[in-house]
Amino acid sequence: MRVLAPEFFFGIHSFKENEPFIIIRTEEFDNAFAAILRWEKSMPFDLAEFFDLTAEELENPGYIPEFKDIVLLNQDVRILNGKEGTILIYGFVDTKTIVLTTHVETFNEITRRIKLPRQVVR
Repeated sequence: MRVLAPEFFFGIHSFKENEPFIIIRTEEFDNAFAAILRWEKSMPFDLAEFFDLTAEELENPGYIPEFKDIVLLNQDVRILNGKEGTILIYGFVDTKTIVLTTHVETFNEITRRIKLPRQVVR
């Protein structure tokens, strides 16, 4: 995905359990949005090792992920649910920042922190 910056941030959000997340930057929102929608078909498989995705659905041959639109913190995001809950969730926090994770609360917390106004220390 050439529209994404080569650097990314991988972290762990300590919530009820440790929840992994990835933050990716882009300078081309329109192209990145179209590309990430195309990526949805293989995204869970491509990110399985990052997020330790072992959902039963992913292990079945011929499984095609179906992301759904939802609204979190007043913004549109895409979510992939499985039989046992959320498998993957992603969204554009702003026109240059994409957050991918496995838990709604982690997505909300990362979004809040990114949007938090920065204090200027004098």
